[in-house]
Amino acid sequence: MQLSEILSKPVLSLYDGTNEGFVINACFNSDLKKLKYLLVSGTEQEDQETIYIIDVNNIFKIGQDAVMIKNNASLELATNLDGLYIPNNPINSNAYTVDGISLGSIKDITLSESDLTIQHFDLQDEKIPRQRLASFSHDTIIFQPEEQNINVKKYRPTFKKEVITTPITVKALHIPKINEDKKYKLQESTIQRLTGNTSLLLGRKLTKHIQTQNGELIAKKDSRITPKVITTASHHQKLRELALYSE
Repeated sequence: MQLSEILSKPVLSLYDGTNEGFVINACFNSDLKKLKYLLVSGTEQEDQETIYIIDVNNIFKIGQDAVMIKNNASLELATNLDGLYIPNNPINSNAYTVDGISLGSIKDITLSESDLTIQHFDLQDEKIPRQRLASFSHDTIIFQPEEQNINVKKYRPTFKKEVITTPITVKALHIPKINEDKKYKLQESTIQRLTGNTSLLLGRKLTKHIQTQNGELIAKKDSRITPKVITTASHHQKLRELALYSE
């Protein structure tokens, strides 16, 4: 099955007997292995287009002429999922080998009909098995050459953790009262140092969800801070929260 065969098909609800719109795009999972969502363009009113997302697990059948879903409750408004999913479709991405040889661009994707996993990436004149996938981004995809297999994971950057020295405990006859203002200024200076040099934030673990003013998720609790998280947080003026709620 080709991905292009699914695009533009009408989406019909088996239970409701209704036409919910047309497939306009697709989204694969984070490791580019399996189809995860379909994006559907529907109309609630004659003059208003609405974009829905449907999990492929809620698809009853992808037929020759239409995509059949179990019921229209399977459709989720895309606006409700902002920040919780990232569109991931390699079609039109520029393709290269790890040796820096251009292969053209991805024209289509061959899917398994049984579980919708990627079998091949289709270029102009050849099909490349998914097993040769080395790495990818939103507009570029890199493949292993046929005669070798390079472990790309070994090139993952390492982040140096900040060395925190343990203060020496000194016995004293008199324990002075803690100056709260001084304690606060010390914390402030640490936050200013982290936000002033954002490279120090890389690799730190978040202790809470970081969200925009509109409630969109920037980064989840217990995740590691990446360059992309820093860029998004900076855009929404959330660098202070990254520093305050990370360790």
